[in-house]
Amino acid sequence: MRRALVCGLTLTALVAGCERTDTKPAAQAMVSGSAPSADSGMAPVAASGWREADGPFFIVAGDAPTTGSLILPDQRDTTALSIPGVLKFDDHPTLELFGRAGIIGRARFTRAVVSADTGCDAWPTAHVAPLTPAGDSARWSVAFVEHVAQALAVDSIEQLSRADSGRLVAELARLASGLPNDTVATFRGIPFNVHGAWRFAVDGGVVGVVAEITRRVAQEANQREERLLIIAERDTAPASRWVASYTVRVAGTEETVDALDMLTVVRLGSAARVVIVVRHESTHGTWYELIERTGAGQWRRQWRSPPSGC
Repeated sequence: MRRALVCGLTLTALVAGCERTDTKPAAQAMVSGSAPSADSGMAPVAASGWREADGPFFIVAGDAPTTGSLILPDQRDTTALSIPGVLKFDDHPTLELFGRAGIIGRARFTRAVVSADTGCDAWPTAHVAPLTPAGDSARWSVAFVEHVAQALAVDSIEQLSRADSGRLVAELARLASGLPNDTVATFRGIPFNVHGAWRFAVDGGVVGVVAEITRRVAQEANQREERLLIIAERDTAPASRWVASYTVRVAGTEETVDALDMLTVVRLGSAARVVIVVRHESTHGTWYELIERTGAGQWRRQWRSPPSGC
């Protein structure tokens, strides 16, 4: 990727000139998958797992369909992006816009602006010019450079029949109640609520699902909430059942518990790996991760961004 700053500074210079020595506190999180990890979501990023074939960057949608946050995969610390300027891209690459249900449009990347220091760590603001009707492109959540990602057929739970959605909710509740590492005694016995679920075809007759699930203790003096992101698989045989492959579990008060948002499911890179893009929002900042399928029933975190925010 060829990029330069209008003000004459390169991105490398920005990084070198803004080194930070403090670290942010860890969030209360538990991650499990094919390679269980004990680190928290807010731990420092040790090394980038980003592959060159996955593109030079991706963009997460902002409040308007023409702006978003430019996520630079090799960036270890968003505080390095604190010198105002404009990042230019010589070729103004075409972007493909993805939502939770697949590709929904295309756009042209025009520029990215590093805002004046406001006391918050922030990614550059990306500006895009939609190439498809505004009504279609307004619902995008993640943008990749053209030809980097492929859409998957994704069905949300709202698109299923009442009988199918009921069965899926029951199966997801069963999976959630049987997960290991249920260490917070306060939530035991509290029913799970499925907020969202998305099914997608994988390989060899295998179907995957990613779900956002919560349970809550509604005591007036102790309002606590637990949130789970579950990835599960099953084959298409009539008697097959869902088996959990990867789980993120966070807990805290209603004001402090992390939000876990599934942004999109795609096939990414030259190997067309199945990858789920997830956003985490906490009191310590917002960060993104890519969770990839590495084999039958096996998922792992491929890459994680540093946090941004105040």
